[in-house]
Amino acid sequence: MSGSAVTVKVLSYNIHKGVGTDGVTDLERIADVIRHYDADIVALQEVMWYEPWRGKRSHHQELFELLDLPHAAIGLNCRRHFGIYGNVTFSRFPFAAQRNVDLTVPLKRARSALHTAVHIGEGAPNLHVFNLHLGLVRLERRLQMERLVGEMDGEVGRDAPVLVLGDTNDWRDRLFPEVLAPAEFTRHTPRQRGPTHGTFPAWYPVADLDKVFVRGALRLKRVFPSRLALARVASDHLPAIVELDVKLDGATESP
Repeated sequence: MSGSAVTVKVLSYNIHKGVGTDGVTDLERIADVIRHYDADIVALQEVMWYEPWRGKRSHHQELFELLDLPHAAIGLNCRRHFGIYGNVTFSRFPFAAQRNVDLTVPLKRARSALHTAVHIGEGAPNLHVFNLHLGLVRLERRLQMERLVGEMDGEVGRDAPVLVLGDTNDWRDRLFPEVLAPAEFTRHTPRQRGPTHGTFPAWYPVADLDKVFVRGALRLKRVFPSRLALARVASDHLPAIVELDVKLDGATESP
């Protein structure tokens, strides 16, 4: 990519409501894992929010204090008897806009994608980040992703830099060929199976459920799953870390 570009590091992480593989709820070790990678944007799934009358602090509040990332957006989706969990995006860069895209399929658990338009800097287009957590059934996931692609096509267009990432629950890797490739996305997660490439389960990560897809004025530098010993305990998922270049306005691809 010739001309100027802004390099951005993004981390995607299903934190399992802060509950580790040892059954202990500990947000400090979740924060330790995140801080290790010094990401500019952090997309989290299964973050707990509690009504004030419960007398408990919500997880995004605790993590906001633990992480050195000044901007935060939250999208709630699934109510359980103990509270509501959803997606949270933290960022070193400010948000030009944010909204929660409802992806709920009738008769299924509520799901959503948190859309943040991240203002990377002067001369750079907003990076549209869709932080998602999809359903457990194949048809449900396909309907959810088709709805999301339709929403983003109508809102941000096909030339804008778009990053879709999160817990897809897509064990058999169906979403890319069926929905995302026809919509001009590129897949940037390994297709191989085995503990070298996966993010789930954390103790023996054979499945790459936490996927990354891009479209528009972006160039991937690398994607890799965390292999920190602490990450194997902190949640039942491992984080996926993404480094990419956001092309500045007027920059062109090198031959």
